[in-house]
Amino acid sequence: MFIEHIIFGIGIAILAGMMTRGPGERDHSWIVVAGAMAPDIDITVDLLHRAMPGVFVPGLVALPLPFHGSFHTIGFLVLFAAGAGLILSRAGIGFATAALYAGIGSGSHLLEDALVGTFPGYPYLWPLSHERFMVPVFSGDWSWFGVANTETLTVALSLAAAAVLVRTAVRGPPWA
Repeated sequence: MFIEHIIFGIGIAILAGMMTRGPGERDHSWIVVAGAMAPDIDITVDLLHRAMPGVFVPGLVALPLPFHGSFHTIGFLVLFAAGAGLILSRAGIGFATAALYAGIGSGSHLLEDALVGTFPGYPYLWPLSHERFMVPVFSGDWSWFGVANTETLTVALSLAAAAVLVRTAVRGPPWA
């Protein structure tokens, strides 16, 4: 679902940038796209567990090691948004802007994953609840050439196209 998250993130970024950026201000909506990919950082850790099971010795860490789905929570969203805000504020981007955009991106990822039937779902409300949720509007199969889900990709492309049209109608063409 990487392609869908990127395209979905681009659509959300266009709308977020249009609504929050004033004339003459720099566009930091790329943070939304990066944030849309952030929850899947746990895939890398999960792959390391599988590739090198002997490296992760039980008892050396106080918390269970993350697995795919561990970062698909509002707890991660808040920590990621705050962390991105702190790091990017050192680069001259306002803390609130960076945290807001990172949170919007991460939240868009959670929303998209909630709509895809990935059994048994993810604990989206952690740390408030450990219950796993999903609202399977779309199937979880990778039906588009084995790299994306056709239904989700269609929705993501439609959202991105609609965002471009709305942005152009409201603000005029970006090249003008």
